[in-house]
Amino acid sequence: MEPVRHDDRQEIASLRLQPAVLGKRRNWKKHLAAVLLLLPLLLFIIGFFVVPMLYILYLSFIDTERLSGTNAVYSIDNYVRFFTDSYYLHSLWLTIKVSLYTVIVSLLLGYPVALTMAKCSPRVRGLLTLLVASPLLISIVVRNFGWYLLLLPNGTVNQLLTGLGITESPLH
Repeated sequence: MEPVRHDDRQEIASLRLQPAVLGKRRNWKKHLAAVLLLLPLLLFIIGFFVVPMLYILYLSFIDTERLSGTNAVYSIDNYVRFFTDSYYLHSLWLTIKVSLYTVIVSLLLGYPVALTMAKCSPRVRGLLTLLVASPLLISIVVRNFGWYLLLLPNGTVNQLLTGLGITESPLH
């Protein structure tokens, strides 16, 4: 008969795992406060963004032409009409094209600024941050009025174009 050997490695391994398991439990309790603090924001996002979007998705499947009283008739006719009508397809293509142009221009203008901000001193970085964020601090009405003044027939842009000889008369 062979003697039963006691393996100490199993005891050592189990001793090492116990503090790790306890640490995970402590971390979970530590993160519970953060989760509870995020809960109101999560409920706000679900209530004011996710639920309305799901409702719009639901409404897109209702056929209003064959609506009978309170019973809704579901179909994909709205989607078929959207993807077969040239007007809607043109609008979709125009939206995609403008979005792509916006992304490209944003990358071309934003990357050098971000690179400069990453490599400069903290003082210059703060100044650049203020310059980049300052348009966001201005009201949309004031911003549109500024564009209006710049683009008037006798505004700054037209005076500059006629002064440089690019145009003979002010643009409307």
